[in-house]
Amino acid sequence: MNSNYTGILLGGLLPAVLYGICGICTKASNRQGISLNHFILFAGAGVIFVAFLSFAIFKEKSMSPRSAIQAFLVGATWAGGLAIVAMALTKYDAPISLIAPLNATACLITILLALWMFSEWKDVHVARLLIGAILIVTGGMLVSASSNTTRVQQLNPPAINSAPGDPLIAGDSYGSTSQGPG
Repeated sequence: MNSNYTGILLGGLLPAVLYGICGICTKASNRQGISLNHFILFAGAGVIFVAFLSFAIFKEKSMSPRSAIQAFLVGATWAGGLAIVAMALTKYDAPISLIAPLNATACLITILLALWMFSEWKDVHVARLLIGAILIVTGGMLVSASSNTTRVQQLNPPAINSAPGDPLIAGDSYGSTSQGPG
């Protein structure tokens, strides 16, 4: 197996497994009752842990100001997306099994940007890439449409579908009964 295929397997399959576990850990953490800001804080601590681990494993220490800014943007966009997923899980009780396939379509944005920004259209078979992209979109739509329609209708915020006195209106999802400021 040449190094290009090894890189594709390492850069594609192993991260997919880790991202899949990430989704499960996101759901589990949010079900236990963690605020969004604390969730992002501890997720960031996990990133810092992996950074220190990589310093111990990889001996290369090169960096430029431009590469540092772009790496920061990687963390900021990842944390922003993760925060939105966590909010969907906690505030709207969205099932991770339906969110994850839609998140998987993020690769389409990466593909389009890479083809344009890095001229990767020169290095790939564009027709196969488009067929694969269509399959990704179709798969995401099929998985998302596979939900129980009653369950999806219940994903509206509680204040819209709940009657006065409902515990979901009187308190938050963690059992608090505060009525807000005042």
